[in-house]
Amino acid sequence: MKFHTSLLVATIVCAFAGTALGQDRMGTTSTAGPTGWGVGAEAMLLGGPAGAAIVYDMGDMHVDGILSMAAGDNTQLGLGGRLLWVLHRSSAADFSLGGGLGVLHNDRNGNNDSVTDFHVEAIGQIRAFITQNVALSTTLGFGVNLNDGRDDSFAFGGQFLTSAGLVYFFQ
Repeated sequence: MKFHTSLLVATIVCAFAGTALGQDRMGTTSTAGPTGWGVGAEAMLLGGPAGAAIVYDMGDMHVDGILSMAAGDNTQLGLGGRLLWVLHRSSAADFSLGGGLGVLHNDRNGNNDSVTDFHVEAIGQIRAFITQNVALSTTLGFGVNLNDGRDDSFAFGGQFLTSAGLVYFFQ
């Protein structure tokens, strides 16, 4: 519960931070994409939360929140967050580095067989703005999945992976 609260507080603090204008190394204002709120779809690495995304872009950095939910024989609820710093911008793209945290809870058939996975990632992300307010993104990096399992055992693993996303920004 403390982990969920900390993640929520960090996301809210970042969301209300002041908007900054992105600048390249020469000090000119960038035109790569909009600042402000966007909605779309993204996925975390290693099978983490994948679903609806809310993005807040502040120019030099952006915060991504991901929420996933599925019901049926296997009920699944996921929540993830990412914080990325923009290292380079061009006229229609940017490249960012950062990290993410996520939680994915699976409850199989309502039994006591529930499993909670914790996801940690170190990532790079490329966003290509196909129009002034629509971004296609690809994320690559290193992900770790910690699993509480049936017998409170832990599994540790990681590999280089990639995911994709699509975000619409409101201007």
